[in-house]
Amino acid sequence: MIRKSFRCLICLLMISLLLTSCYDGHEIGEFSYIIIIGIEKGEKERFRFTFQIPLLTMGEEGKGKSEKSAESVTIEAPSLSNAIKLANTDIAKRLNFMHLKAIIISEDLAKSGKIGEYIAPIIRYREIRRNTIVIVCKGEAKEFVGKSEPYSGELISQTIEDVMRKSEETGFFPKVTLNDFYDGLKAPYHALMVTYSAISPGAEEAESKSGEESKQEQQGEGSKDKEKGKSSSEENPGKEQGKEDDGSETQKEVGKDNNGDYYAGEIPRSGGEKIDHFGSVLFDGDMMVGKLTGFETQMVLITKGEIRTASFTIQDPIEPDQMVTLEVNEFESPETEIDLADKNKPLIKIKLKLEGSIMSIPSGINYEKAENTELLEKALEGFLADGIQRSFEKCKEAKTDVFNFGTVAVKNFLTIPEWEEYNWLTKFPESELKVEVDYTIRRTGHLIKTVPIFSTEGKE
Repeated sequence: MIRKSFRCLICLLMISLLLTSCYDGHEIGEFSYIIIIGIEKGEKERFRFTFQIPLLTMGEEGKGKSEKSAESVTIEAPSLSNAIKLANTDIAKRLNFMHLKAIIISEDLAKSGKIGEYIAPIIRYREIRRNTIVIVCKGEAKEFVGKSEPYSGELISQTIEDVMRKSEETGFFPKVTLNDFYDGLKAPYHALMVTYSAISPGAEEAESKSGEESKQEQQGEGSKDKEKGKSSSEENPGKEQGKEDDGSETQKEVGKDNNGDYYAGEIPRSGGEKIDHFGSVLFDGDMMVGKLTGFETQMVLITKGEIRTASFTIQDPIEPDQMVTLEVNEFESPETEIDLADKNKPLIKIKLKLEGSIMSIPSGINYEKAENTELLEKALEGFLADGIQRSFEKCKEAKTDVFNFGTVAVKNFLTIPEWEEYNWLTKFPESELKVEVDYTIRRTGHLIKTVPIFSTEGKE
């Protein structure tokens, strides 16, 4: 009888545990989910944090989302935890970082060498995942976060994921997560390279112009003031014309190369997204010491085997006044060897095996022909070898091994103490590089032969 009662009691206890449901559960509406954090130097406190919260409320008629997609909250505080506590006192719903997608660091803060002061708390914070994207932005992080908007019809979180995925397709910027960032600060094998982003002046100018046009339309077509303003703007373009002139001058100055040799914020474009993700920044420890253009970043990533496909426009080997565009794909993983015979001057050897296709031949030369195809292959091989060498020299000057050569050099040592004593990061600036590129054209697009254009003046 006692055993039976004891069994019944155990069963009742187990049933009661199952009926408790999620005692620590929360409704989705109880939180404000942070998508982007911006970090920069504060004026009154040590840091200034900007939190972007997406607005999921419905429009006035209950159809679709409201025009404003997100709200930003900026707070100055000595640490992230203090900033969160201060924000929670002003915001009705508690801040939640489980869906955080990007951490934006201002360029000034990156150059200050204070990154270690706030990265450690972020790494420890249990709600922030290590696959969160890290970006260094030009200018103020507060303004950058405010300009970060979703692509039409998407959520901002989806937009960030889609943009970062483009790194593998173009290589103009690296995809760096919080885990990569922390590892780059601590690792003795390599230095840290982070995406460089900026607000696009071209997109801003196009938006301001469209805003002015819409205001003029609202004033009424028959308005005398509008006619007067229109005629005066035609006779005297004024500031707007000056802006166009400035943009063309910038394009002329920066447009020295048509293979993405720009930094973020310098791309000659108009309209489109408000944010440029282009190029990368270099870190020596926890301090930013330099930048790479989009093209130079491509050269680094191609030696690491982190570009799926890319295209390059090079000088036509037969008609130097013309250009040829070729697609490049990785055929085999890059081979890297490091000779430490001279321990004070490492010799680095890289072999790249690539393939691709012809995308454009404006000169009309038959490069599908075997002997001409070989000329084109050699031209691209020399172009890539020179580009990699140029990027390597720039990284040497900054004393930053963002090529991850240290992960290969460490294989020459038997023990960790020997490797740490060697101190690869101090030897990298004295190293030499030899690059060997093997490029093969596999495809010629929808044309198997390029023929000249015929006219009344004859064959061109």
